[in-house]
Amino acid sequence: MGGDDHSSIHIPILRYIQKVPGGLMTVFFLAGSLVNTFVPSFLEIGSFTTGLFKEGAVPLIGLVLFCSGSQISFARSGIALYKGSLLLGAKVLIGIAAGSAASVLVAAGGSFLSIHPITVITVLACGNGGLYMALAERYGDEADVASGALVMLSASPFFVFIGASITGLAQISILDIIAVITPVVIGMVLGNLDGEFREFLKPGIRLSIPFFSFALGANISLQDIVTAGFQGALLAVLTVLLTGLGLAGIYALLVPSRWKRTNAVAAGIGNTAGSAVIVPALVGMIDHSFQPYVVLATAQVGASAILTAVLCPVLVRYIYVRESQRKADQEGIYL
Repeated sequence: MGGDDHSSIHIPILRYIQKVPGGLMTVFFLAGSLVNTFVPSFLEIGSFTTGLFKEGAVPLIGLVLFCSGSQISFARSGIALYKGSLLLGAKVLIGIAAGSAASVLVAAGGSFLSIHPITVITVLACGNGGLYMALAERYGDEADVASGALVMLSASPFFVFIGASITGLAQISILDIIAVITPVVIGMVLGNLDGEFREFLKPGIRLSIPFFSFALGANISLQDIVTAGFQGALLAVLTVLLTGLGLAGIYALLVPSRWKRTNAVAAGIGNTAGSAVIVPALVGMIDHSFQPYVVLATAQVGASAILTAVLCPVLVRYIYVRESQRKADQEGIYL
């Protein structure tokens, strides 16, 4: 009696992975890189194995965009829409402005410290909506949490394509941009027409992340990641400062006090989305002049995603504590 329970072996793999910041992305990304570095022939045996673990990133990212779009509800409150639009627009514009500024430091098609301007746009403009929502639940109000549906759109390659196109950093056509946003639009329409469909698609986001992350890592070696270490750290700090502190300041100026609990919540989008690691490959597929930068750019974006997942919550808590102390001082409350 109970023999099956005693004889079974249970290793809480998922629980350990989830303890790592952005673990579903970073752990599998590194796992794919390890396999590609030490046993690359495994990834080339063909059929479903190669298709899923080596070449599956693009269709799986498309699935994530489709499922993410289905979670965007039109029935949000006006305050949530305002907050979400403000954060989304400001983050994207800061990313595009920083990439444009970086482009003046280099010759056309070149890079600064081995960092391409398109990579700058990617790490700054593509935010981790899931991390933002987790921080909004801790520090914000209901409207902040609801605004996460719009904030999650920043993770889409769509805005990087727009930025790279209008700044002249890449040759990307309107059709290419439409091709990126179409899965999101279709998912959005289906999710709003049928709430049950929205709930059905919701697990698809989380389920797809380990698979596309592994496939991305399976096209990068550990040497590439080590090489990108310094640049990735630099990009991470730049992302947290410009889009973390920057958005907290914008939020303080443009969101009335009666509509918010704290300005710290806006800093929750001062990070790089794990899904942004697919962007360099997508840009390289469309504009072949960017192809030589794809591997290094992917590793740099991945490093920024990992580091900002750690740094961003620290910044949010710091701002929140400072605000709380300031309010206590103003009210004459001393702890």
